[in-house]
Amino acid sequence: MPGIDGFETCDRIKANSKTRDIPIIFMTSLIDINNKIKGFSCGAVDYISKPFQEQEILARVRTHIDLHLLTQNLEQQVAAQTASLRIAKEALEKANISKRSFLSTMSAEIRRPIDAMLRVTERLQEQTYGTLNPQQIDDLAKIESDGNHLISLINHTLKLANIESGQLQLDLDQIEIEDLCKSCLVAIQPQATKKNIKLIFNAEPNLPTISIDECQIRQVIINLLNNAVKFTSIGSVSLSVTTGMLTDREHISCIRIAIADTGIGIAPENIEQLFQPFVQICNLLGDRHEGNGLGLILAKQIVELHRGQISVQSMENLGSCFTIELPFCH
Repeated sequence: MPGIDGFETCDRIKANSKTRDIPIIFMTSLIDINNKIKGFSCGAVDYISKPFQEQEILARVRTHIDLHLLTQNLEQQVAAQTASLRIAKEALEKANISKRSFLSTMSAEIRRPIDAMLRVTERLQEQTYGTLNPQQIDDLAKIESDGNHLISLINHTLKLANIESGQLQLDLDQIEIEDLCKSCLVAIQPQATKKNIKLIFNAEPNLPTISIDECQIRQVIINLLNNAVKFTSIGSVSLSVTTGMLTDREHISCIRIAIADTGIGIAPENIEQLFQPFVQICNLLGDRHEGNGLGLILAKQIVELHRGQISVQSMENLGSCFTIELPFCH
């Protein structure tokens, strides 16, 4: 082209949206390395220096045409997959919104009659309307227990749905972890006293404060303590708090909360099922303990929201130890 060289020609072709994807091969007598680099910088796909050989040129042209067509095909496939993923994501988001709306509405509709039932049960237990015989007292206790169980199931299901949809936001604050753990033991003391189970507390000196959602972590600890007491007939439940490094991230400091019991333990084949929704582990006699099967999966997800982890070690007839690791910065 008169007045412009090959480099400027290449620049103009690449600057035009209609022609910029056309593969360009430089064929020139300029053989020094600087000109070759300049040609590739302009957008050329190849650089052929004189003397030319026809078969070589044709072979290179065919290769670059094939590569260009292959690239176009891959770009089209990526675009199609991206569009499909976007559509699937939008559909999933709509489904999650519908699920949360359904769960919220149904929980309110279910909770209302259960609350009314529990209020009536409470008045009957207080013998407001007359004296009850032992059988009636026992039946009312069962109604109360089942009603509270349903309320717990509703609450856990809603929270699990919020976590899975990313709607649960942590309210972080600097917390004295030793004080939090002591208050959890106080909360569980009546259940332990009723079963004559000893509660033991150990804490490493000078524990640092930690940024956590106190309400959520309290629920996790109390849930694990409650399970420990529930599955222990004789012996003790201990809660230990120490510092260390995250098990799978040894460069990150953590608070380690270990809750151990001398209870029935868990069979090895059942340990992997512990953190699955609606899974309850039966004891050696096959009895099902009260629970909704959501406590441990909720505990796991709440701990993971804090960038921590939860694990368990257990042996049948010797007890279990659940360990929470929560990261913190020095």
